[in-house]
Amino acid sequence: MKNFWGFGPWKKSKKDSELKGKPRFAGFALLERLGKGGFGEVFYAIKIESYETGQYVALKKLQESQDEQEKLRFQREIRTLFNLNHPNVVKVLEFGEEDNVCFYTMEILQGENLGDRLAQGTLSVEQTVSLVKQVAGGLQAVHQQGIVHRDVKPENIFLCEDGQAKLIDFGLAKDPTDAVKITLQGTAGSILYMPPEVMPVLHGSQDFDLKPGYDQFALAAIAFEALTGERPFKAQSGATSALASIMFTELKSLEEFDVPNSKALDAPLHKALSHEISARFETIMDFAEALEKAAI
Repeated sequence: MKNFWGFGPWKKSKKDSELKGKPRFAGFALLERLGKGGFGEVFYAIKIESYETGQYVALKKLQESQDEQEKLRFQREIRTLFNLNHPNVVKVLEFGEEDNVCFYTMEILQGENLGDRLAQGTLSVEQTVSLVKQVAGGLQAVHQQGIVHRDVKPENIFLCEDGQAKLIDFGLAKDPTDAVKITLQGTAGSILYMPPEVMPVLHGSQDFDLKPGYDQFALAAIAFEALTGERPFKAQSGATSALASIMFTELKSLEEFDVPNSKALDAPLHKALSHEISARFETIMDFAEALEKAAI
């Protein structure tokens, strides 16, 4: 059975029975819930008025918000993504608001997410470099539009059957010019990919200066994990342990994992994983190109 969005089997259903008893939202029939996280839910859905076209979508409903500024910011960012046509960024098809709940729809993808793939084993150097270049290309395009993804992790990278890697789930994306408030709530699965500059403010929920280097750190952590089968930072018991690991753990060399060209590859990885954001590469594509060069 094929998977779409990495959540469940592709289902072909009959017109008469498919919509019966299904919940409705913003003109869509919600056929199946594909996933639920701290910031919203994703549904396998179809627009009722255009049912005959058979265009199924992934619909993400964000948590209900009473903050008008937050809703306006989200709508601005999703509008930017809607106008962004990049092969390594999931296509946003529609966006809006219904009953004070913001939502957007995306293309259906077939394949698996990177988290599921890494659970099966490591990637080769060639595969990792290809993955990093694709994801970095998508992130660079997003950064050029003034948006930082800030939730780059294996589960938010989708590996399509045709070999393309696509960034998905922009529920946490932010404009770097906006103040960002972040807490430990809802971040447990993502925290080991967060850069050190976030850590001192997490417990106090203070604002911090958001920059594209945030995403670069996360992608480098993913590359390390893809090559070694281990995250560069580990948590023994929850978020506090994760914070300590990121702040104080000395990065291992790829040589300890028998990765080919390990010494050459260490340099760009360690630079992108620098504690100081100013010590990282100027752009995320600079990191991807340095990694590719080191792999030769």
